[in-house]
Amino acid sequence: MTYSARSRDADGLTTLQQQVSRLFGGLIGDEVSRSGRRSGWVPAIDVVETPEAVLVTAEIPGIDPSTVEVSVSGDYLEIRGEKPDDALPEKTSWYRFERTVGSFRRTLYLPIPVDADGIEAVENHGLLAIKLPKRPEVMPKKIAIKAG
Repeated sequence: MTYSARSRDADGLTTLQQQVSRLFGGLIGDEVSRSGRRSGWVPAIDVVETPEAVLVTAEIPGIDPSTVEVSVSGDYLEIRGEKPDDALPEKTSWYRFERTVGSFRRTLYLPIPVDADGIEAVENHGLLAIKLPKRPEVMPKKIAIKAG
Protein backbone atom coordinates (compact mmCIF):
# COMPACT_ATOMS: atom_id res chain seq x y z
CA MET A 1 0.00 0.00 0.00
CA THR A 2 1.33 3.44 -0.84
CA TYR A 3 0.57 6.65 0.99
CA SER A 4 1.95 10.04 0.26
CA ALA A 5 3.33 12.30 2.99
CA ARG A 6 0.21 14.43 2.54
CA SER A 7 -2.11 11.56 3.51
CA ARG A 8 0.01 10.62 6.54
CA ASP A 9 -0.08 14.24 7.72
CA ALA A 10 -3.86 14.45 7.27
CA ASP A 11 -4.35 11.14 9.11
CA GLY A 12 -2.07 12.37 11.90
CA LEU A 13 -4.05 15.57 12.32
CA THR A 14 -7.32 13.65 12.43
CA THR A 15 -5.89 11.29 15.05
CA LEU A 16 -4.57 14.22 17.11
CA GLN A 17 -7.96 15.94 16.92
CA GLN A 18 -9.72 12.76 18.11
CA GLN A 19 -7.25 12.30 20.98
CA VAL A 20 -7.66 15.91 22.15
CA SER A 21 -11.44 15.53 21.93
CA ARG A 22 -11.33 12.37 24.06
CA LEU A 23 -8.90 13.92 26.55
CA PHE A 24 -10.91 17.07 27.19
CA GLY A 25 -14.35 15.55 26.58
CA GLY A 26 -17.00 18.21 27.13
CA LEU A 27 -14.55 20.96 28.07
CA ILE A 28 -13.68 22.10 24.54
CA GLY A 29 -14.97 21.37 21.08
CA ASP A 30 -17.94 19.26 22.16
CA GLU A 31 -21.44 20.66 22.26
CA VAL A 32 -24.17 19.35 24.50
CA SER A 33 -27.58 18.49 23.04
CA ARG A 34 -30.95 19.28 24.58
CA SER A 35 -30.96 15.93 26.38
CA GLY A 36 -27.56 16.55 27.94
CA ARG A 37 -25.70 14.21 25.59
CA ARG A 38 -22.39 15.12 24.02
CA SER A 39 -22.47 15.98 20.36
CA GLY A 40 -19.74 16.62 17.84
CA TRP A 41 -18.18 13.33 16.82
CA VAL A 42 -16.69 11.54 13.83
CA PRO A 43 -17.18 7.89 12.90
CA ALA A 44 -14.22 5.53 13.20
CA ILE A 45 -12.94 4.44 9.78
CA ASP A 46 -10.64 1.91 8.12
CA VAL A 47 -9.00 2.61 4.75
CA VAL A 48 -7.35 -0.18 2.74
CA GLU A 49 -6.07 -0.48 -0.80
CA THR A 50 -6.50 -3.49 -3.08
CA PRO A 51 -5.09 -3.83 -6.60
CA GLU A 52 -8.45 -2.61 -7.98
CA ALA A 53 -9.82 -0.14 -5.42
CA VAL A 54 -9.59 1.87 -2.23
CA LEU A 55 -12.00 0.50 0.40
CA VAL A 56 -13.31 2.67 3.22
CA THR A 57 -15.37 1.29 6.11
CA ALA A 58 -17.03 3.71 8.54
CA GLU A 59 -18.91 2.90 11.74
CA ILE A 60 -22.32 4.62 11.65
CA PRO A 61 -24.49 2.71 14.14
CA GLY A 62 -27.93 4.12 14.82
CA ILE A 63 -27.94 6.28 11.70
CA ASP A 64 -30.49 5.96 8.90
CA PRO A 65 -28.29 5.35 5.82
CA SER A 66 -30.63 7.46 3.66
CA THR A 67 -29.50 10.51 5.68
CA VAL A 68 -25.77 9.92 5.08
CA GLU A 69 -24.06 11.73 2.20
CA VAL A 70 -20.97 10.37 0.47
CA SER A 71 -19.18 12.55 -2.09
CA VAL A 72 -15.85 12.80 -3.87
CA SER A 73 -14.25 16.07 -4.90
CA GLY A 74 -10.81 15.92 -6.45
CA ASP A 75 -8.53 13.95 -4.11
CA TYR A 76 -10.96 13.93 -1.18
CA LEU A 77 -13.78 11.69 0.02
CA GLU A 78 -16.36 13.26 2.33
CA ILE A 79 -18.85 11.42 4.53
CA ARG A 80 -21.54 13.52 6.24
CA GLY A 81 -24.54 12.69 8.35
CA GLU A 82 -26.24 13.06 11.69
CA LYS A 83 -26.88 10.73 14.59
CA PRO A 84 -30.30 11.72 15.96
CA ASP A 85 -30.85 12.69 19.57
CA ASP A 86 -33.51 10.44 21.11
CA ALA A 87 -36.39 12.39 22.60
CA LEU A 88 -36.81 11.73 26.29
CA PRO A 89 -40.27 11.44 27.83
CA GLU A 90 -41.35 14.28 30.12
CA LYS A 91 -40.40 14.00 33.79
CA THR A 92 -37.61 11.56 32.96
CA SER A 93 -34.72 11.10 35.31
CA TRP A 94 -31.56 10.03 33.62
CA TYR A 95 -28.39 8.77 35.20
CA ARG A 96 -25.88 8.61 32.39
CA PHE A 97 -25.65 9.44 28.71
CA GLU A 98 -22.40 8.38 27.07
CA ARG A 99 -23.52 7.95 23.48
CA THR A 100 -22.69 10.88 21.23
CA VAL A 101 -25.25 12.48 18.95
CA GLY A 102 -25.35 15.24 16.37
CA SER A 103 -23.95 15.90 12.96
CA PHE A 104 -20.60 14.69 11.69
CA ARG A 105 -18.35 15.29 8.70
CA ARG A 106 -15.33 13.17 7.86
CA THR A 107 -13.02 14.18 5.00
CA LEU A 108 -10.29 11.80 3.81
CA TYR A 109 -7.42 12.38 1.42
CA LEU A 110 -7.44 9.70 -1.30
CA PRO A 111 -3.90 8.42 -1.93
CA ILE A 112 -4.59 7.55 -5.59
CA PRO A 113 -6.97 8.76 -8.33
CA VAL A 114 -10.35 7.01 -8.25
CA ASP A 115 -13.16 6.59 -10.78
CA ALA A 116 -15.90 8.78 -9.26
CA ASP A 117 -18.57 7.26 -11.54
CA GLY A 118 -17.89 3.73 -10.26
CA ILE A 119 -18.08 4.43 -6.51
CA GLU A 120 -20.39 2.16 -4.51
CA ALA A 121 -21.59 2.64 -0.93
CA VAL A 122 -23.44 -0.04 1.06
CA GLU A 123 -24.60 0.06 4.70
CA ASN A 124 -24.94 -3.19 6.64
CA HIS A 125 -25.59 -3.43 10.39
CA GLY A 126 -24.11 0.00 11.17
CA LEU A 127 -21.07 -0.32 8.89
CA LEU A 128 -20.82 1.86 5.80
CA ALA A 129 -18.63 0.19 3.15
CA ILE A 130 -17.44 2.46 0.34
CA LYS A 131 -15.66 0.99 -2.68
CA LEU A 132 -13.72 3.54 -4.73
CA PRO A 133 -12.41 1.85 -7.90
CA LYS A 134 -9.02 3.02 -9.13
CA ARG A 135 -8.83 4.88 -12.40
CA PRO A 136 -7.56 2.64 -15.22
CA GLU A 137 -4.28 4.54 -15.60
CA VAL A 138 -3.21 3.66 -12.04
CA MET A 139 -4.27 0.01 -12.11
CA PRO A 140 -1.46 -2.55 -12.07
CA LYS A 141 -0.60 -3.74 -15.57
CA LYS A 142 0.90 -7.08 -16.45
CA ILE A 143 3.56 -6.79 -19.11
CA ALA A 144 4.01 -9.74 -21.47
CA ILE A 145 7.61 -10.73 -22.13
CA LYS A 146 8.39 -11.45 -25.76
CA ALA A 147 10.85 -14.12 -26.74
CA GLY A 148 13.92 -12.67 -28.51
